Amino acid sequence: MTAVLQALISLPLFFFLPGYATLAAFGAFRPETLPTESQESTEDVPDLCFLSLLLSVLLTSCIALLLGEIGWLTLRNLVFLLLGYLSALVLYLLHARAVALPTTRWHPSRHTLVLAGILALAAALFFHPHEYLFGGADAGVYVSQGANIATTGSLRIEDKELGELDPLLAPLLLREQPPSSTARYLRFPGFYIIDLERGLISPQFLPLHPLWIALFHRLFGLNGSLYATPCWGLLGVLSVYFATRRLFDARVAGLAAFLLTITAAQIWFARYPTSEALSQFLVFSAIYAFAAWVDGQRPQRLFALAAGLSLGAVLLTRIDAPLLLIPPLIFFLYLSLSRRLRAAHAWFFLPLLFMVSHSLLHWRAFSWPYVKDTYSQVLEGLGLTSTRLLWGLSLALMGYFLLLARADRISRLGDALWSRRRGILGALIIMVCLLALYGYFVRPALGHVESFYYWYVDAWIPNYDHQNLVRLGWYLSPLGIWLAAVGASAVLWRDLSPKNLYFLAIASLFSTLYLYRTLANPHHIYVMRRYVPVVIPSFLILAAYALLWARDSAPLGGWERYLSLALSVVLILLLLRVDWYIIGHVEYQGAASQLQVLANLLPEEAMVLVPQSQAVGVSDLVGTPLQYIFQREIFGFRGAKRDIPALEKLARDWQRKGKELFLIKGDDAPAPFSDEFVLIPREGLWIDVPALEHSYEHIPTQRLRFTLPLEIYLLLSTEEAESKPAYPFYLDIGLLDSNFLLGGFYHKERGLDTIDFRWTGQVAQIALPPLKASRAMGVTLRMASPRPEGTPSSNVSLYLNEVLLDEFELGPEFDTYRASVPAILLADFAGRNPVLRLETDTWNPRAAGLSEDSRDLGIMLDWVKVELQG
Repeated sequence: MTAVLQALISLPLFFFLPGYATLAAFGAFRPETLPTESQESTEDVPDLCFLSLLLSVLLTSCIALLLGEIGWLTLRNLVFLLLGYLSALVLYLLHARAVALPTTRWHPSRHTLVLAGILALAAALFFHPHEYLFGGADAGVYVSQGANIATTGSLRIEDKELGELDPLLAPLLLREQPPSSTARYLRFPGFYIIDLERGLISPQFLPLHPLWIALFHRLFGLNGSLYATPCWGLLGVLSVYFATRRLFDARVAGLAAFLLTITAAQIWFARYPTSEALSQFLVFSAIYAFAAWVDGQRPQRLFALAAGLSLGAVLLTRIDAPLLLIPPLIFFLYLSLSRRLRAAHAWFFLPLLFMVSHSLLHWRAFSWPYVKDTYSQVLEGLGLTSTRLLWGLSLALMGYFLLLARADRISRLGDALWSRRRGILGALIIMVCLLALYGYFVRPALGHVESFYYWYVDAWIPNYDHQNLVRLGWYLSPLGIWLAAVGASAVLWRDLSPKNLYFLAIASLFSTLYLYRTLANPHHIYVMRRYVPVVIPSFLILAAYALLWARDSAPLGGWERYLSLALSVVLILLLLRVDWYIIGHVEYQGAASQLQVLANLLPEEAMVLVPQSQAVGVSDLVGTPLQYIFQREIFGFRGAKRDIPALEKLARDWQRKGKELFLIKGDDAPAPFSDEFVLIPREGLWIDVPALEHSYEHIPTQRLRFTLPLEIYLLLSTEEAESKPAYPFYLDIGLLDSNFLLGGFYHKERGLDTIDFRWTGQVAQIALPPLKASRAMGVTLRMASPRPEGTPSSNVSLYLNEVLLDEFELGPEFDTYRASVPAILLADFAGRNPVLRLETDTWNPRAAGLSEDSRDLGIMLDWVKVELQG
């Protein structure tokens, strides 16, 4: 009941009430600003509701950000401050006797009903969030960062155990970045260590999206936090609708919002917990508010304020947001050089300037490694240095003041250009068409695939930038691409205005950048995140405009109307065809519960080591959520054999502090310890979740399984381990076995009946625990050997060291087989590790024509049990 009450109090404050009260304070509901009964007022109520939502989101974001920066972000503090703001406005309205509610009788129009249907469809498609909790990738970093904020209330992370770590051990337990990086070490991928001695960590990425994940986490728990992104996906569609309606009309808005809702990339990233959906909402909210302000919509000052704040908020959400500042800068130059800049414009420019200033301060104080490294790479790619950039900005500022001194002449030049706008617009339309033709046909034909080395995954990555527009067409269809080009040309020629120009400027900037270079690992569907915030919605808005323009420009009953309808149907069908592969798929579904099971197997005060054998391995994948979501202390081990003494010294130090030590193994990584420590098997488990294929050559269509077998061991000193009986000994092959396998086994596998096993080769060996006395032994094995006709029979010889114990002939199904070892054979093994050896003939599936599996397979082994007798 407490959680329900918290949600009932918090959600209206986060998403509606403060904005509604702000509208009232700005006089939005005064009689003179409300339309009369005779006026067209059916769309005013949805407009006011959306503006209330937008203002509430912006206010909540700003307050939560400030609380997170000082480390005081709790649900109670945030709600208290929002209630304080709301109470202050109510008192002001009561004092001013300005309390007023809309008096116009509102009846939903058909456009509003269409919007309601689109939102219902969007909710049905979006609210199946991907359970992307694994580290090593951006989505998992966002969820882990949000969970940590929810737990600590702070954007910055202070890691006590990291601060107590011997700096000499840093190369063994932390990931080292390239020398040019600002932070030398990563705690985990996405978590920069900015002060090792104090244990200070700066998370990657900008804060607004993690903050909202944290708020949902506090309200609804871990699984509930994943619903933050679908909420932004839904609100993103809503913002696109209102922006498009303000730019053009409600019919274009409804069609564009519907097309966006059924686009595969939108569905995927409305479920995928990165910042794209939130960015889309903020960008198109800014476009909407700017257009309403330019149109003179009341309350005009509030629309200007919302436009500036929304645009500035993107700077705290995405690293590429400075592109959004170019259109306002051009707008400011136009106003000032044409002598049209007025005090009223401050309602837009000052909030934007405030957000830019705060963003710069936040970047420097909280996100500097991420920001500096990102922009250093960009400047390096452009051949610029910070010195050259400063000189360029200084010269630009000097040029502005020189132009300002000749503003009258500049104004006359602008008027002359405007009088010749048809020629200029014609040239722009030709350029749009030529760029579309070049990007879709010429560039792919001239370009070729090149590879570049990516240090993070320690691999060479193919570069498909020359095919970017074609690959965007995988999701929007070629028809969608060309309709967008036609729509852009039509808007330029017949519907140009300041608000449309503002929209086109933002759309063209992001399209030009990311269609030229994606600046991301180009596997699909991941790389489409670059296009979700601006490019895909903009293309669909322009496509919808083109379709309705063709319909409206035709005479009643003309063939153009039927063509427009036919193209609309074809476009919808092409978009739905791509949806077929992803609508029923939830990426990593079940990961939250499986990671919770893993966390429950580790005591809260334990220290956990994870050997890391790959560039992005088990330590990154499961260590990140264990550390920041489930609050376990995890260290990956990246050293070699020569580093084991230093690691063992650290382990002894932890033991002296009373810490239990655990080891998580995956990928059959070797255990990094000498005979001074013993690994006691505790539990084995599989991470087994659905995953969409990663593809470079085609749109992903296959639904696969991501499997990660894990083993958990308790780490004890040899003296402690000797006090615990080693027999009876049970070894679950394929689940909890790698510490005892000496060779001859293939990777772990899981059958359709969830039986865990391994295939052997011709010879496979298993080390048994040391024997303390020579006693008779019983050995039981569960084995199977399914083989096609024409291959050698499944005869298995079982040895204990060099002594043949028994021979078995296996069938195709799993069965148990037993052998006895007399005590006399074990007389020489006191204090030593006996070795079981299995020998059999092998067969090759590829040679047998059954599959592409080229392994030489022996038998399938499920488990081994050894008992001492007498």
